[in-house]
Amino acid sequence: MTDFVKKNLVFCLITSQKRNKITLRGGCPSGGESVTLTAMKILSRLGSPGFWCVLVPLALLLAQFVIELNVSGAAHVALHTENGPVETLQFIVLVLAFLAAVRLLWRLRFRPPAFFSVWVLLAVLGCFYVAGEEVSWGQHFLNWDTPSYWKALNDQEETNLHNTSAWLDQKPRLLLELGVLVGGLLLPFYRRIGRRPLPAWLTAISPPDRFFVIALIVLGLKLADKLGDITGLNILGRASEVIEFYLYYFVLLYMLHIGHILPAYLKKE
Repeated sequence: MTDFVKKNLVFCLITSQKRNKITLRGGCPSGGESVTLTAMKILSRLGSPGFWCVLVPLALLLAQFVIELNVSGAAHVALHTENGPVETLQFIVLVLAFLAAVRLLWRLRFRPPAFFSVWVLLAVLGCFYVAGEEVSWGQHFLNWDTPSYWKALNDQEETNLHNTSAWLDQKPRLLLELGVLVGGLLLPFYRRIGRRPLPAWLTAISPPDRFFVIALIVLGLKLADKLGDITGLNILGRASEVIEFYLYYFVLLYMLHIGHILPAYLKKE
């Protein structure tokens, strides 16, 4: 074979979606083929768990810090208003989590073992309640006036329940935070060092290890918020709202994870 042929003969790896195997083909891909291959790689990464569990939360956190450090005045205030981007994202994530949980419950239909359906039902009710409370059951969109008798009961004079009692606000949030930290940090740690396996029922509902990053972000923001209260150095205007977003994002991914493992679980049962 001549040097000319050697220099001009290029073998390119082409991934075949249909046959899921790699083939060799002479010649380089054209511009259109190159764009297609690049798009396929991007889409494959977008569909990977690592993208949604690691890259997305880290990118959003970085964006939050950059925005907080570079905006001031009215723009900074608008960032944390009731209809601002953070609380709007919270609502969107909660609605998606609610829909995913409803779909799961429909697939389960309380078939044995019933505890799995009860667990998902709690998620349905929780997502519905928190999503409604986040937008004051539509008041943030439709801007109706709060009745005078309810203003006297509500700390922020809104038509919601969580501003009337700690049992409808701080206590449920504390339970969710504990669930995220235990499921996202402690259980993965135990699975790596524990000598005994987790009970079957707990294994079935445990979040996967890849949720570790989101739980770690929640813990880090909590500690930074407490430290900021002590030192007076708060990078985030309302850290509690950012923490809530990551809590809800964890729930959304958890519902999608349960939906993914559900067929194998039901087949096993």
